[in-house]
Amino acid sequence: MITDVERVSAAILDTDQGGRERIRSLLANQDDFHIVVEGSGSAEALASIANEKPDIVFLDVQSLNGGGFEFLESMSRGCAESPDADRSWRPAFVIVTAAEESAVKAFDVRALDFILKPVNRTRFEKTLTRVRHHVQQSRRNSGSLAFDGRAQSNSGHHASHVIGRSGDRLLFVRLADVDWIEAAGNYVHVHARGDSLRFRATLAKAQRRLDPSVFVRIHRSAIVNIDRIKDLIPRSHGEYVVTLQNGTRLHASRVYSHALNELIESCML
Repeated sequence: MITDVERVSAAILDTDQGGRERIRSLLANQDDFHIVVEGSGSAEALASIANEKPDIVFLDVQSLNGGGFEFLESMSRGCAESPDADRSWRPAFVIVTAAEESAVKAFDVRALDFILKPVNRTRFEKTLTRVRHHVQQSRRNSGSLAFDGRAQSNSGHHASHVIGRSGDRLLFVRLADVDWIEAAGNYVHVHARGDSLRFRATLAKAQRRLDPSVFVRIHRSAIVNIDRIKDLIPRSHGEYVVTLQNGTRLHASRVYSHALNELIESCML
């Protein structure tokens, strides 16, 4: 038996009726999901979301008269500014769209996930697994039934996910799953659980989006997740060889060795 605490409430916003029907049909087979709001990007839909406080919003940003991201921002503002709103609640959302170029913007606004139309059942079920995980984590952290689309530990200042290309795929990866990040000219390669994602950015820009208590820059071309470090081998002039749990070996230069030295000192018994 599924209790109310285990159930996940969902909203579907899409001006295309066929798009709404597709999401509704996919959710119909999920006993723990129930739809509390369905409609287009109207003022009534916004009010319903503020009133129902769904755990997740499936939003087609392209179909909402080309202003889906603006609608998304107004939705967050509306929930926060409503006199009856629970100010600890903000809607999390999954962007569903036929426009592949929206992936970068989805990352900027910290979408929980990004799905291309036509929606594939297998891909959608992976999204639902991610939604369940975030809802459960949020309920443990806050003791409420709502959750924010950003990682709680980041306090809204650091990204929790990254979107990038791996071959002909767009992958949506939790930063907690990232092993290390590598500069490659005008691009950054994010290595995560066997996948390598590429996106256009400098390593310095990527570093500003990361939690410094988790990610340490060890070289002008490399940042590592400290949870993935297996061992450090000191070399001359304050340099290190850093071996990750997956066997990857990286060079930590003297210029950036202070970060590793601080890490070593903080972990010494």
